[in-house]
Amino acid sequence: MAHQVALRVLHDSESYCIREAALDEVEPLLKMFKKDMSKKWVDQYHNLPGKKFALVAVDKETNKVIGGIERVVDFDTGSATGVGFAVLKDFRRRGIGATLLKVMDDELRNMGVTCITTVPASKNAAEFLKENGYEYEEFIKSFLAATGKSNVALYGFDAFKMKKYL
Repeated sequence: MAHQVALRVLHDSESYCIREAALDEVEPLLKMFKKDMSKKWVDQYHNLPGKKFALVAVDKETNKVIGGIERVVDFDTGSATGVGFAVLKDFRRRGIGATLLKVMDDELRNMGVTCITTVPASKNAAEFLKENGYEYEEFIKSFLAATGKSNVALYGFDAFKMKKYL
């Protein structure tokens, strides 16, 4: 009989909870991320050196994972890099994504992280991140303003990272 490890529940609502991801949930999470993002991006950043830290949102009715977020933490620099972030389509626009981001930020802050960097996969992702405290670096903002290309498809490129300082 396998030994079950209790996973910390970090947020509990009426319809879902957010908790640390179990080891056997990491691969399915990566597949979920790859549906919404670049496979190359997810593989590259998941394999960065550092502590991998992942959270899942679990639907209380079905006990199924409906979303998740993963960061790689570099304790030497006090920074974290976004690997992936996704909420299943049927569960979007319910506050689950914003709560996942907030809970992850709180956990990273408690670990001593002061800066999170991630790359938005789409214009919608960039807008969502901005609503949740992420910003492009000044040179990117200047480039977008100078070229008038605020709606250009820049998303998913490593050079167009967004940061959030905790």
